[in-house]
Amino acid sequence: MVHLSLFLLAILLEICSANDVLYIPSPPTIVIQPSQSEQFYHVALTKGESIIPVILKCEAEGDPQPLYYWTKNGKRFDLDLVGERVTQLKGVGTLNFSHPQASDEGRYQCFAKNPYGVSLSNSVFLRKSVGEPVTQQPVRQYVSPANKLILRGDDLQLACIYGGMPIPTVKWYFTKKGPLPSERLGTPIKIGKILKITNISSDNEGIYQCIANNGVGSEQKYSVTVIVESLPYWNVSPTNTQAAEDENVRFECSASGIPPQNFTG
Repeated sequence: MVHLSLFLLAILLEICSANDVLYIPSPPTIVIQPSQSEQFYHVALTKGESIIPVILKCEAEGDPQPLYYWTKNGKRFDLDLVGERVTQLKGVGTLNFSHPQASDEGRYQCFAKNPYGVSLSNSVFLRKSVGEPVTQQPVRQYVSPANKLILRGDDLQLACIYGGMPIPTVKWYFTKKGPLPSERLGTPIKIGKILKITNISSDNEGIYQCIANNGVGSEQKYSVTVIVESLPYWNVSPTNTQAAEDENVRFECSASGIPPQNFTG
C-alpha cells in the first residue's frame, strides 16, 4: 500500500512539473559598440568648469552571460588603477568616464568572453579636444533597451545617460504613478541617470520615461517598457496519502507564475 502511494505521488509530481528546457550555450556576440573610430572629449581645466562625462559603449549577447574587459593602446585596461572616476556599468561592458583627464587619451577596445569564445568590439581612439567647449543640447550616450523583461523579486536598473553642455539633468516618470520618486510606487527607488528599483513586483510593470534637459535646444525623451514575469511556485503541492488497493485517490496540484503555467502529463 505504501509502495502504491509513493508510486502515484511520483507520477503526479512528474505531471505537475514544467517541461524541461533544452540548454544550448553560445559564444559572445557584440551587439552594441562604439560607432566611430575616433571620439573627442573635453578636460575641465578650471574650478567650476562644466565636466562632460564620456561613455564608451559595449554590450554582448551569449550564454552563459559574457564577462567584459578593455584594452588601452593594446594593453589590459585596469579600472582599479584609475579610481572611481572610471566605472563599468553593471551587467555590460560600457565604460563611464565621469571626470575625464588628459591621461585618458588613447585607443580602447572591448572584449566579451565566456567559456565558449571571445568577441571584440570596434576600437575607438579617445582624443582630448583643444579649445573651449561650446554649448550643446542633450545627446544620447547610453540608454537601456526599449523593452526590459525582469523576474518578480529582482532589482530593476534602467540607464538614461545623456551628454551635452552644460551637463543635462535627468528626470524619471512612471506612466502609472507620474514623476519619480513617488511613495505610491511602494518599493525603494534610487533616482539619477541610473534608475534603480529593488524587489520588483507586478505593480512596477509599465512604461518608464526619462527626460534630459540642460536649457539648450529641446529636451530629449526616452521610454522603456518593463515587463514583470515570475518563476513557477506552488500554491498547492501533492502530499503523501495512504489508501487501500482499488481505492480512489485524489491529489491536488496547483502552481502560479507569470505567464500562467502549463501542466503536462
